[in-house]
Amino acid sequence: MDDRLEQLIDLHGADLNSWPDRELAQEARQAAMSDPQFRRRLDAARRVDKSLSALASALDDSTAMRTSSSAMQAALLDRIDAQAQRRRAFSWRSLSRLAAGIVVACGLGIGVGQIIPDQDIAQNDAFDELLLGSGDSTAGPRSG
Repeated sequence: MDDRLEQLIDLHGADLNSWPDRELAQEARQAAMSDPQFRRRLDAARRVDKSLSALASALDDSTAMRTSSSAMQAALLDRIDAQAQRRRAFSWRSLSRLAAGIVVACGLGIGVGQIIPDQDIAQNDAFDELLLGSGDSTAGPRSG
């Protein structure tokens, strides 16, 4: 078995079509046809290549799933954060609405108090006399 061809198998893999030097690849084909030990070495290299390819594929799938999982996790965290911000905004909004309502009520109370004229005491007494009767009458109930 040619050590140089074994080194090329280790370097370029068992796929002789992917070797850069076509003449060396042809020489390796001829060695595989004539030398059973070289053929076993080439078959072992093919199994290693398939295993490495399967491992690379599994790693790519795992990375894709991890990336997909990370993207889903990030989206979920973004959604939770957005809901928390809406709740905080809702509570500040509610508090500001309550404060605005109190300010409007106070303003209306002051405005109505300024618009309605003050009634003097004489008018209040006259109104009381109409409703309750005369306050200085000592006589009993009126007879009709």
